[in-house]
Amino acid sequence: MFFGETAINLDAKGRLAIPMRYRDSIQDLDGARLVLTYSAFDSGSLYLYPEQEWERVRDEVTGLSTFNPGHRSLQRRLVGSASAIE
Repeated sequence: MFFGETAINLDAKGRLAIPMRYRDSIQDLDGARLVLTYSAFDSGSLYLYPEQEWERVRDEVTGLSTFNPGHRSLQRRLVGSASAIE
């Protein structure tokens, strides 16, 4: 699990470098994929999840009522923008 907040800039090719303090945690995942998505609450922020944790979050969010405008917005922003990375 990753905790914390770090300001990161993109390089000239639009890539971001994972901060050193998170690299050990990523290596401990033994090749598991990561999922990157927009923050549901703070524009300009990203969330990074190990794939197994993301699946739990995704299932919880997609299980919310689509009749609630706030839930739909959360589903669109968090789930709709998710991308698996390696």
